[in-house]
Amino acid sequence: MSGTTRWIALWAGLAAACNSLDEGRASTQVEPASADAGAVTATAPEPDAGAAEETVTPSVPAAGSAAPSSTPAAGPAAPNSKPDAGTPPAAGSPSTPPDAGSGALKEGENTGTGKGGVTQSDGKLAAFIELNDVPSGAEAHRCVLVELPNTEPVWVSALHASLGNGSHHMIVDRPGAEVELIPNAELCSPTMGGDASRLLIAQQHETRLDLPDGVGFLLEPKQRIFLQLHYVNTTTKAFAIKGTIELELFPKDVRPIEAKSVFTGSTSITLPPRQPGESKHFQVLPADPSWNVFAMTSHTHQLGVHATIERVASATAPTITPLHESRDWAEPPLTVFQDPLVFDGTDGLRLTCRYMNTTDRDVRFGTGVNDEMCFMWVYYFENGQR
Repeated sequence: MSGTTRWIALWAGLAAACNSLDEGRASTQVEPASADAGAVTATAPEPDAGAAEETVTPSVPAAGSAAPSSTPAAGPAAPNSKPDAGTPPAAGSPSTPPDAGSGALKEGENTGTGKGGVTQSDGKLAAFIELNDVPSGAEAHRCVLVELPNTEPVWVSALHASLGNGSHHMIVDRPGAEVELIPNAELCSPTMGGDASRLLIAQQHETRLDLPDGVGFLLEPKQRIFLQLHYVNTTTKAFAIKGTIELELFPKDVRPIEAKSVFTGSTSITLPPRQPGESKHFQVLPADPSWNVFAMTSHTHQLGVHATIERVASATAPTITPLHESRDWAEPPLTVFQDPLVFDGTDGLRLTCRYMNTTDRDVRFGTGVNDEMCFMWVYYFENGQR
């Protein structure tokens, strides 16, 4: 069994990741859509109290509505200039997103070669994945699994990810020592990592996450790091792509409390041709222990025009000013809260993803850039640990 196969076997598929939630994160219910033409309905088991809810309905975004101010993304923004033909597009941003029904991008085919590696400097550890000669029209998920050189447990105080041109996103995860190394980049099934081991989802050219004071991610001795890069080359020439994660460390005598993350969202997405659409997911956050949320981000693909995360008491609560907002599917911001948001089980987070299907075909949930998604990542630490 290859290293990739053994690693992917540790994680359930994306749909299972949404529906197999830990205690306090209940099963999903999808409500019937409105009776407009092209509306889609689906059902799931009756949820427990506080269960997550999803809806999929046609929805027309307000014409010309301006984006309200939101928390700026951590780290510098990607350059605004558009690449010329043959030049790799900015990280996460195909220069001209292909039509979802065009078939121009062939996921996993002729996607070049690559490798992974690690570096070490004073107070920092880093890992990278680099791909060579990614041909025009290629889309793929490629993975490496490398071993850091630390010989004793260390704690991460900040993370800084850099994505090269053509990258859609990079997942950084911490598998166990029993998982085989993957030194050369291999094609792999899409994964979002595990809630107990994930470090970061990077979706911008530069993403930086400074953890709250006294909060950190633990790295075991000789910690293995899994990097998955989802990339697209929409240009006319082959080019190289690289993703790097730099981990800044606490002093050796510091023992912080553990940072955690959760990944959840909606897999019930069907967008009729040439119509707007919307998908929602509501999640009550647990009361015991209560969560202190310090960062969050959203994720859609190229038909996504607006994503928000609100703090509300129920799935049907009135719309309020969101905690997080993105109008750029390719580079959604990582929203960071200097004062963590404390949840006590009485409310939760509502994710809303709005789309405009500009194609001539139905577009559904899937893992390729020509499919759609509606997910959120939430970073937190548990109450009582500080």
